[in-house]
Amino acid sequence: MKRFLESEIRERFFTKNERLLLYGLPCVGKTHLLRTLQNDRQMKSYVLCDLTIDRELTSGIRKTLREKAFLCGFLAGYFGMKEDYVRDTLSVFMDGLEYLEDDAAYLHSADLPKHFAATTSRIDIFDFFRDSVSTMLSYVKVSPFSFYEFLKAVEEKNDIAYTGFLRLYKNSENGMPEHLAVMLRELLHDYMLTGGFPDAIEQYRKNRNDLSEIRRVQGNIYASVVFRILNCLPDHLSEVKVRQLLDYVRQYAGDNRGKFHPGHIRRGAVYSEFEAEINYLCSIGLMIPVYDSEGAFYRFELCDCGLNRYLCNDYDLFFRLSFRESLPEYFYQNYFYTVLNARGKKISILKSDRSRYLCYTDGTKGFRHSATNRTPSDYPSEGEEDGTAKPFTVYQLIDRPANEKTADHNIQYFSLEQTQF
Repeated sequence: MKRFLESEIRERFFTKNERLLLYGLPCVGKTHLLRTLQNDRQMKSYVLCDLTIDRELTSGIRKTLREKAFLCGFLAGYFGMKEDYVRDTLSVFMDGLEYLEDDAAYLHSADLPKHFAATTSRIDIFDFFRDSVSTMLSYVKVSPFSFYEFLKAVEEKNDIAYTGFLRLYKNSENGMPEHLAVMLRELLHDYMLTGGFPDAIEQYRKNRNDLSEIRRVQGNIYASVVFRILNCLPDHLSEVKVRQLLDYVRQYAGDNRGKFHPGHIRRGAVYSEFEAEINYLCSIGLMIPVYDSEGAFYRFELCDCGLNRYLCNDYDLFFRLSFRESLPEYFYQNYFYTVLNARGKKISILKSDRSRYLCYTDGTKGFRHSATNRTPSDYPSEGEEDGTAKPFTVYQLIDRPANEKTADHNIQYFSLEQTQF
């Protein structure tokens, strides 16, 4: 695995608006990362810490999680304890909180009780933490949904729809703090603008919406996931049974009607034959068991880090490979990307710098530059573009007026049908 140099870290992760985005932390290497942080004393930052399993690492799964937990605590403590940093400028989003069961002590280094947001797939997650850790988390969402669904709920302020999955702690009974909700929305837009999956998307565009290339990449990701899991499989577990379970999850991903029964895998099989393998896959976050009222059947709910984010056309699918080695070729270019979200709706990212809008294909919503409030006419024409695109531009979601007479004519709304490939 390639280790990035300090200069490469600065180029990839540090932007002019002084925001640091961290995804797949161990890929960077602690030594280089910490040195870069120490040398960049002027940076005021939001920190995005993803604690889910990094499939690109060959090291043991638990070791990877411990490294991420350590870095999460260190970064929070670093920015929180520095006298020359304003504490209100830091918020930390932790994805995959369940992996901190044995390493929760690292969070004690951060004295930021209202600046942590987290998602977890374990409803009983706080049974593993001391009260001193639990009170540091201002907003915790217990859900198997993806990061995109989490942000969508925040944007729509639709907490009621997730009753039973939502837990509020500390002084946040009224919902997520506004500064934290804004930060998470901005991070989502930033990641969408960086592209991700550039080769597959480019092929998708050239071949007139042919999904075969994306499906091929999805298949490669699935094969990589299976390989990493089997490579770290404990000796007492059956590789054949784990493969059967993974194939089952892949087949029934997203099928809310399907209840797991051993007979679905092999006729005459009983649950006890797969119990050890199921417990292992649950322990590494690939699935969680759900018991029905009779306790006789199990339905696998895929976790936030589960296989559905690798197998479905979701935003998370593109996040996962955002910082791969081929990224610099696309990182500073304005390509036209078309991706599918979890609900199957196409999202368009326009190529032209003078049309830096992100829109839904039905034309009901659009994204406008929220920092400068500029319109497309304020951007240079095609001939004047110098190719220095800003990959981390912040966009704001706006509604398209129902009455065209009241519409702001300085804002252009785009749909996929109006966009030239």
